[in-house]
Formats: sequence, structure tokens, C-alpha cells
Amino acid sequence: MAKELKRIPRNPEKFESIDLFHAFVNRQALKLSDQTIEQAFVRTLSNEINRSKANPILIHGRRTESMFGYVAASLGKCVVIKQEDKGDVYAVDTGMQPPDYRIILDNGYEFLAEVKNHHPRDPTAPYRFRKTYLTSLLKYAEVFNRDLKIAIYWSQWNIWTLIAAQEIDANKTKPSISLPLAAKLNEMSLLGDQSIATTPPLVWRLRPDPQKPVAFSDSHLDFTIGAVELYCGDTLIQDTSERNLALYLMFFGRWPASDPQPRIRNDILEAVDIVATPDTRTPNQPFEFVGDLSGMISRYYNFLTTSEGGVERLQPAHEPGTLGVVMPSTCVYLKLWRFTIRRGP
Repeated sequence: MAKELKRIPRNPEKFESIDLFHAFVNRQALKLSDQTIEQAFVRTLSNEINRSKANPILIHGRRTESMFGYVAASLGKCVVIKQEDKGDVYAVDTGMQPPDYRIILDNGYEFLAEVKNHHPRDPTAPYRFRKTYLTSLLKYAEVFNRDLKIAIYWSQWNIWTLIAAQEIDANKTKPSISLPLAAKLNEMSLLGDQSIATTPPLVWRLRPDPQKPVAFSDSHLDFTIGAVELYCGDTLIQDTSERNLALYLMFFGRWPASDPQPRIRNDILEAVDIVATPDTRTPNQPFEFVGDLSGMISRYYNFLTTSEGGVERLQPAHEPGTLGVVMPSTCVYLKLWRFTIRRGP
């Protein structure tokens, strides 16, 4: 079983604040001992924070960058994930740009990753790169002798793709890649991504306590829960880990879930069901795809960081490796199909 990735403790308030203050002082050609500079620094910092909060492209971009770190950490194949683009870089060629992450997998493979959020007005539009920016990322990877990969979050579909940067022609005037091509070249399986399928429906059944009263009205049902059951198709899931997995698939998979549905027979409440099932079924197929693990982790991340009012935080307080789910090697009650999709030639 993969080990859970956790943050190495840091003290950004102590060290990064003084680094930021020193950068501000240098830019103003002043000294740390100047007694008047602190108020100017606080005003400038406050103005920049307010401008950043009012910039949705910046906010969503930073949140997506952080989301990828959590997705990679939770998929189970990474042993180290480090933000690469933090701090100064000293180089002979200043035309280099550090990418967002340096990643080491459990098989020893190390690569660099740049993260992009793509949410165009036209959902079929490809992601376009600035040629100079893509070239600067490639230069950095070449100097460090590491592969560079581009992680794109196609937010309208909640899909992640991870593409080798050399697959994008940096010699074009406007380098770009479409979702169909990115899906063909996708290397998210390196991180442990899989497509998960099971037999629908998944049912979360709440049974009333027979020793407690049940109150009915035209718009209200009041009862005490006596038991909770999970079903996969017609099969009662009797294993705790499989029940937890079924709930995870219900909450964060692609299948729409129903409103609570009372099951009443002879004016007696038998149960209340919440049912998750795909909109359509594939004929003569015992399973349907619930979604990719990376997409489910992203839905969990979105749940923790957004609300109807928009972005509430850039990243959750949870440890980075905790948003995934343990996938058992075999299941007794929950019918499970796992597909590892590797990039094509």
C-alpha cells in the first residue's frame, strides 16, 4: 500500500514574510533599518492582495496549481512533490522559467510538471501556449536534465491530462493542444490514475428505528435512523471498507444522485433511499464508468475549497495525500472494475 504524503512543516509567516519584505526594500533601494518603510510595505501588500482577490484568472489558476499537487499526492504513486517555482533562481541564461512542481515517483522516476487551468468560453477550444513561455520551461528542464510534462485541468469536464511537453510543437507561432489529442497522449496513469466502473445503481439506504415514532405530513417526514445500508446493484455491501468506497464513489463520482426517496408500504416507512446511477446504461454491459480517480479527488478538492459564492480558499487544511480512497485488490460485495489507461503511440 502506498504511503500517505504529508506536508513537511514550515513557518511561512516567519521566513517568507521577511523574504518578501526584503525584496520590497531592495526594490525601493532602501534599508531594513528604515523606520518608515514598514507602513509602505503593509500598504503595498494590502493593495496587491486586494488586486489578486479581484482577479478570477489568478485565483482559479493558483487554486488549480495547488489542486494538482493534492491530486498527485492522493493517487498513490508519488514519494515527493515539491513546488519548484518558489524562491530565487540564479542562472547564466535568464530566459528560463521554473515549472510549478518537481515530482519523484515510487519507481524513482523524476520529472518536472507545469500546471494549467483551461476554462474557455468555447469548450472545444484547444489550450494555447505563449511560445516564449513554453520555450522558457523547456530550457529549464533541459538544464536540469529532467522531462517536462504539462498538466492541464479541463475544468468544464473535470478532466486532468498530463502530457509530455515535447508533444507540443514549440516551434509553431501559437503552440496548442486539444482535449482529444491530450486524452490520447495522457500520462496521468504514471501518478496512479485509473478509471473506475461498477454496477449501478449505488444506493444509500436509511432504515428507521422501529422503536421510535415516524411522523408524516404533506411536506415533512420525521424519523430516527436505526440502520444505514449501502447497495451495489441488488447486493448489500457488508464490508466496512467497501461501504466507504461505495460512498466515495457516490459523493465524488460522475453519476447524479437522487433526492431522498421514501419507500413506503402499507403506510409504513421502510426506508429512505438516495440513489446514484448513470443517466444512460450501456446494453449488455454489467458495469458503467463512475469516473477517473483524479476527477473524484478534484471534486473532493472543489467541495473543500469552493461554495456557491466562489472560491473560499486556495487549498484545504487537509494533508495533501488524504483526498483519495484506498482501492482494495479484491472486493466481495462491491462489484468493481479498474482500468489503467496508458498513452497511445
